[in-house]
Amino acid sequence: MFKKIPRKVKLLISVLLSAVILFFIYRNIDIPEMTRVIGSADRYWFLIFLGLFIPQLLTATFRWNSMTHMIGKVKIPFITSWHHVVGSYSANLIIPGKMGEVVRIPWMRKHNLQCPILVMVFMEKLLDIFSIVLIMMGSLVYISLESGLKDGMHTGGLIIGLSIIVAFMFVFIFRKAAFRLFERLFPGWVSKQKEDSIYHRTKQSLEYLKDKLPLFLLMSIGLWLVQILEFYVIFRMFGINPGFFEVGFGCSLALLAGAIPVSIAGIGPRDAVIISYFSSFAGTETLAAIGIITILRIVIPALLGLPSFFLQSKK
Repeated sequence: MFKKIPRKVKLLISVLLSAVILFFIYRNIDIPEMTRVIGSADRYWFLIFLGLFIPQLLTATFRWNSMTHMIGKVKIPFITSWHHVVGSYSANLIIPGKMGEVVRIPWMRKHNLQCPILVMVFMEKLLDIFSIVLIMMGSLVYISLESGLKDGMHTGGLIIGLSIIVAFMFVFIFRKAAFRLFERLFPGWVSKQKEDSIYHRTKQSLEYLKDKLPLFLLMSIGLWLVQILEFYVIFRMFGINPGFFEVGFGCSLALLAGAIPVSIAGIGPRDAVIISYFSSFAGTETLAAIGIITILRIVIPALLGLPSFFLQSKK
């Protein structure tokens, strides 16, 4: 039903939802104190944070360039892939659910790809989600083991984390068998799915990836580890050190919340998760300040990508 809503209405709904969530988050926060906390951020850690955009954007560009060459069977210049990647970061500010990558569809029409560009864009998003979930579950396993499994929560975390990781690897390795089994178990549901449904897009993506899946999954995990490191550096910027794996779990959860289709650049849901999960590590004003700074992860690449966005759109 959401697909039938006009694009401008979708954008308005996303803006309003983000605004409502931010209102409920910040209504009881001491704004002057939060401003003071932001002003006291460590400049050294802030410079490290800015420096991490370099490996992030280069890794994302390398993955897209490799994907168009190895899967799409079209070799395009690295600089063109750079324009595609950073330009789509700019589109993330206006397209709900951080789906700015869809702007690459018209940009790539002139290339005779052997894989549909829409499938490649979905494939990239799918790899991102898989990578974030694997990092989140890996962090959960580490946290549970480090605690010595002192209570049922940590034991449950270990079981859930390992189960999801094993399930993911099973689907990756035995994808054809996994889909056949799913179709036998739920034939009615599968028969109702349209060709452009998430189910069929996922199946298509895994088929096109084939034996290249481990390589692109490794690239994607590397890309998101850099971004988790950005979150960790932001915490250190305010003198807080929850530990890399705590940040890995909590911020992966925040990233997934930020991917909700009815939010703008993840603003709102992501902040709510950060303030809720890390409440035992810092005060509300400090966590709110961290939430504000995390927006720079979206804004800075978006600003850097504006020239590329307009250049590609003009072409």
